[in-house]
Amino acid sequence: MNISIVFICAIALAGWLIIFFVCKGNVKSKLLGKGYTVISVKWAPFGYGWFGEKDAIIFKAKYQDETGMTHTTYCKSGIFSGVYFSNDDLID
Repeated sequence: MNISIVFICAIALAGWLIIFFVCKGNVKSKLLGKGYTVISVKWAPFGYGWFGEKDAIIFKAKYQDETGMTHTTYCKSGIFSGVYFSNDDLID
């Protein structure tokens, strides 16, 4: 295999990972900014609401609101867009 192809694939993967962690951090920051306690934020490529989205990464977030109730929600975040939430479910 040509070494330049391997190098290009490695650069593309590294770029995607950087974007992934920036987007995940944006989701956490948005939840913390609303005064919520973040329990988890996990990648959900087939998440509710934005399946097939090309310019964003979809996450499933679990958090506690200021009253102590636990919620799960799907959200999308992109490098050039904000964080958008969908389908907030109360689980407590």
